[in-house]
Amino acid sequence: MKINNQGFVESLALFSGNELRFDPQEFSGAKLTAVFGGIEIDLRNAVITKDCVIDIRVLFGGIDILLPENVKAKVNSAALFGGVSDKTNPKIQNDITVYISGFCMFGGVDIKHILKMNIKVLSHHLKNIIFL
Repeated sequence: MKINNQGFVESLALFSGNELRFDPQEFSGAKLTAVFGGIEIDLRNAVITKDCVIDIRVLFGGIDILLPENVKAKVNSAALFGGVSDKTNPKIQNDITVYISGFCMFGGVDIKHILKMNIKVLSHHLKNIIFL
């Protein structure tokens, strides 16, 4: 994985796996390639101040992209015997957009917002489930 001083990252997973986390770091875009491997890029705590592009290339592998709750996603991709799944919230009302483009063959890409929940709220929900 390479990250330049402007927050652009390049990652190649070749018969391996990569986990990329931005806590809290500037993010300005990425080029992600997974060949017989996988990449998880967690941008939930990233500092995204303007529109950016994530370029994806997948062959017999997978990429998971976890976006902050306050950015929109626009996906433009092609797939052959694979798929790209946009599970983000389409009702986001922010001007900042992450554009995701690329190609997926015999693999998969998941793009999603994961809501952050603090420990206090999580423990409350778990107690309610246990005592049902």
